[in-house]
Amino acid sequence: MRNFVAIHPPLTYPSHWTRMSLSENPVEFITLSQSSQEFQDLSSVFSKSLGKSSVAVYSIIRIQNLRLWSIFQELQKTLPNNIRRLFHGTASAEQQ
Repeated sequence: MRNFVAIHPPLTYPSHWTRMSLSENPVEFITLSQSSQEFQDLSSVFSKSLGKSSVAVYSIIRIQNLRLWSIFQELQKTLPNNIRRLFHGTASAEQQ
């Protein structure tokens, strides 16, 4: 009887992600700095998706999930390139 060991390539994740360990905590919530390029880029894409240029974005939280990222990487190899960005926002406390 032979035992086979599946060798998986190391999981790679986006270079802008904060380093994390799958064994410690597979999900991290990262609040982006308003001065970061990632914040500026996402804020711009979000505003354009609304068709408004006067939208104020106060906070962006990146959800890093290594398990879901791994599944996404595998699915990306077989599915057509149809990736979209989804946003969730709330009105400011002043407007409520």
